[in-house]
Amino acid sequence: MIRFSQTRDYPQLKALFMNAFGDPKAVVDAFFSQRHKDENMLVDMRDDKVSGMLSMLPVTLCAGGGQSYKARYIYAVATREDCRRQGFGTALLDAAHAHMKNLGEAAAVLVPAAPDLFAFYEKRGYKTVFSLDVLTVGTESLPPFPYQGKYGSCSAREYARLRDNAFEASGLYVRWDESAVAYAVQTFAKPCGVTALSWDGGHGCAAWETDGDGILVKELALPDGGVLTALSVLHRMLDAKQYTVRLALGAFPGAENRPFGMIRWLIPKPPLSGKPPYLSLAMD
Repeated sequence: MIRFSQTRDYPQLKALFMNAFGDPKAVVDAFFSQRHKDENMLVDMRDDKVSGMLSMLPVTLCAGGGQSYKARYIYAVATREDCRRQGFGTALLDAAHAHMKNLGEAAAVLVPAAPDLFAFYEKRGYKTVFSLDVLTVGTESLPPFPYQGKYGSCSAREYARLRDNAFEASGLYVRWDESAVAYAVQTFAKPCGVTALSWDGGHGCAAWETDGDGILVKELALPDGGVLTALSVLHRMLDAKQYTVRLALGAFPGAENRPFGMIRWLIPKPPLSGKPPYLSLAMD
């Protein structure tokens, strides 16, 4: 039976969360205290045990021409190990789509947890429309530290504002609010952070996490451009051997294009215009 989650389910849900995704208890507890609402999570119950779960986080889709749509980010889709490959995930997705349609919501967005899952979700009506350019830069390729370069802390509120300024011209943009940004950073590999960057002629912010001997910049929000200059400022703070950066399509010549996110429209697909669709800061 599929129903909405209840408080009494939390011990089982948290255990499934940690088992399926390998997240530490602190991250899972943060999700349930900061982002979870029972009306946003579906669970599949069998014999009073949680067999599967799916979270539907509210998000805003911004389209060209100033249009915006209510949508959901599908997150934490998981089934118990002994219940896998039995259709539980598909049933949860079907129930989620029906619920969102009843609410008049426009679409479901997600980031597959592994490359082979793109095909799984495509069979369930999703299309890959969000791609990223990925750039890997060694320290020898960074320009000198710029004039008036500065780095410092960046609040979730300020980060949300800066990323809106950087990406809202996209033909389709997934906008996160302050609470979503704050939680997303908690899912990053430690050490990690959100850092404000500025220099003479530009500013922005970086959301980053540790990646072996280097740094993965999961998002670089730069309203004025200047990818390498921004990395030079970040390097002064982190002093890593290498930086791998996720960028909007076309932000840097020669970067490697990779599929990233998918969407299933629950309404007739609206006309889109502007820069390529953008989704990067995600709990992937």
